[in-house]
Amino acid sequence: MSAAATISKSWEPDFTQKHNRLIAIILGLLPALAPWISSMGLLPQLVILAGFVVLIGLPHGALDITLLRGARIGPLGTATALIAYTILAALVVAGFSHFPTAGLFLFLVVAWIHFGLGDTENLRGWHRAGECFARGGLSIAGPLTFHFEETLDLFTRLGGPASGVRWAALGHYFTLFASPVWLGMGLLMVALRLRAAGSVSGSSASRMTHFLAAWEMIFLALLFWLWPPLAAFTIYFCLVHSVRHLIQLASARQPLAFRLAIRWLWRESWPITGLTLILGAVVVWFWDGSSSPDTLLLRLVFVGLAALTMPHMILTFWWHHCGEPVPGDFCARSKTAAAAPPSR
Repeated sequence: MSAAATISKSWEPDFTQKHNRLIAIILGLLPALAPWISSMGLLPQLVILAGFVVLIGLPHGALDITLLRGARIGPLGTATALIAYTILAALVVAGFSHFPTAGLFLFLVVAWIHFGLGDTENLRGWHRAGECFARGGLSIAGPLTFHFEETLDLFTRLGGPASGVRWAALGHYFTLFASPVWLGMGLLMVALRLRAAGSVSGSSASRMTHFLAAWEMIFLALLFWLWPPLAAFTIYFCLVHSVRHLIQLASARQPLAFRLAIRWLWRESWPITGLTLILGAVVVWFWDGSSSPDTLLLRLVFVGLAALTMPHMILTFWWHHCGEPVPGDFCARSKTAAAAPPSR
């Protein structure tokens, strides 16, 4: 291999493979901590979840604005898109306030689809549809299947006491119909991945990819079975889903320079993350102060995630549909930095 070819090699494939292997190791070890994690109260779980969301979850959504700049839709188009983004997020918050059951149900459906699509980008056709259903349901169907009463209590806290009866009825139909289908689809997708991993026709890299995907599905399901729902969700959302999205955006911006990619991630994410936290504090100020600290923190985290997930899903889908244009700069300190092309 020539020096030029070595220099032009993208860092993303190797880094993604290392991340997948690291996740496999972590998921293989975490079930052993189930007795200790299960003894934690709701408030400590929420504090840990909120910390990880601020450090990893919010930054992965804060970079949405860079997708608009990279699409070269002009100042007017960017401003229009940002206004639409903000209005949609505000509508979600209002929906949770006035129609909490419907708002939470819609968020769960959207999150199921979004997580599933994000974890199956290397697949096509019916295989992607099946694995999207199976993997996207891990953080939604998993808690309802393995910890029904605890998950129902969380939903009731989010929607208020009046929503408890409606969630009990919805949960009853879920356990009768949707849960068996999800479990069956998950087993089928794991079997297909393991069969591909054992095939002699594929390359060693391809077989390893299939094996790691099967391992991840198995041990994430085990984690959602053994751990409390919020603790398991913290691992999946922050260490698996969000990190993968950050890797994808960083490699799209700086495919050849890892350090520049990390520097870009930090520069572009922290101002929007900070602004989001300030807006969250303003929203909490107007909420009912009679709620307990754990309920208040639960609502803050998940209503915030719901408000950002709706426009985030639409924007990332549009970005993929446009051929994944190079993300732009929004928080660059100078015109020179904003105009500098990404390393190729």
